[in-house]
Amino acid sequence: MRLTLGSHRAVAIVDADTGRREAGVELTNPSYVIPTPNGGALYAVSENLEGPGAVHALAVDGAALRPLGTARASRGHEPCHLSLVGDGHLLVSNYGDGVVAALPIAADGSLGEADSVVRHSGAGPDPKRQDGPHAHQAVPAPEGGWVLACDLGTDEVVVYQWNRDRGLRRHGATRLAPGCGPRHLAFSPDGTRVYIAGELNSRLEIGEWDAATGTLAPTGSLSTVAASADGNHPSGVVVAVDGRVYLANRGDDSIAVIDPAAGDLIGTVPCGGAWPRDLCLSGDGRLFVANERSGTVAAFALTDALPVARGTFDAPEVTSVRVLPG
Repeated sequence: MRLTLGSHRAVAIVDADTGRREAGVELTNPSYVIPTPNGGALYAVSENLEGPGAVHALAVDGAALRPLGTARASRGHEPCHLSLVGDGHLLVSNYGDGVVAALPIAADGSLGEADSVVRHSGAGPDPKRQDGPHAHQAVPAPEGGWVLACDLGTDEVVVYQWNRDRGLRRHGATRLAPGCGPRHLAFSPDGTRVYIAGELNSRLEIGEWDAATGTLAPTGSLSTVAASADGNHPSGVVVAVDGRVYLANRGDDSIAVIDPAAGDLIGTVPCGGAWPRDLCLSGDGRLFVANERSGTVAAFALTDALPVARGTFDAPEVTSVRVLPG
């Protein structure tokens, strides 16, 4: 099994067991990287903090990564997240100014210029972190036809209708607890519930998703830490096939395990490093955690109780982790 890693300096493909680097390429702050479903290409943001952002397409060519076409503008500042939507588009979320853009994907995997661009508006109660919109993630709903976008700056999940020809069309927005700072969300296995990581309040916000009407209704929230939330900032959230939720706590440096059916935080385990910025699940029952400040990727085996640590490997300034298909 291989993993794709993003960092502040390079995109890399590594062996999931040893961390041995098999391929890599240096880019400007490629902090978030995702593979295509067949593993033949990667897409990486260029989170330029001093100017407009960009998105790169890279072909996975044996033991090498090569550019696919030219880099495309993210149409905003500080792009921080990517996801695939529909049949042939890439969504990019720009944290700096609250812009979400859709870029068409050509048959060879290269990217075209954005053909749908939307900009969020508003602010939240935290003057340092919520002075304006900060789009942090946009993902398609499981059944298609909808896109949900987390905006950390406005305390909203914005719902868009999605159509390949018409692009993104705003349908509505769900306002969450003031000051929660929604960063990332994940759907339950049956697609009826949404779990949202509150970066600013250390809570998992929970909502019911109605695909027929395109509405998200908040139903409650749970703490992501066992003790004090001071200095803690949740990041990634994933849901296993059994419905359990795993969430990374930066600051507390832990992985929270939540059982939504019981409405309870089962517990937390050390993340295997410092400042867990991202995490992902693998098909063989493992959880991988990208620990940014310690520069390590930690592996865990999923169990009926808490995850069990299975070792770490070095990955300097790692910021994202995904399983490479194939």
